[in-house]
Amino acid sequence: MPEAAKSKIAAAALLPVFFFLRKMSNVMKDTASPYESARAPDCLKCKFFKITWRPEFPHGCTVFGFLCRGMPSVEVFKNTGQHCPAFELKPGVK
Repeated sequence: MPEAAKSKIAAAALLPVFFFLRKMSNVMKDTASPYESARAPDCLKCKFFKITWRPEFPHGCTVFGFLCRGMPSVEVFKNTGQHCPAFELKPGVK
């Protein structure tokens, strides 16, 4: 599959994420978030992060339902300009 087609598929997969984040931005303005810094949340500490068996897309997010090569929070930020609002610490992680 050509690279252009792969990027279009990846962009189409993140479109629902964009609309969800746009809707959540109004809610997030009213509540203080511990992740209002310049850094994206650490997906390895998130309870929604998953590792797949697919070598081309080894990481994923169960909330937004997409797979990616890098960290899902970075992909969300690149495509929406906002940090991931769905981040929740795994139980037992500090």
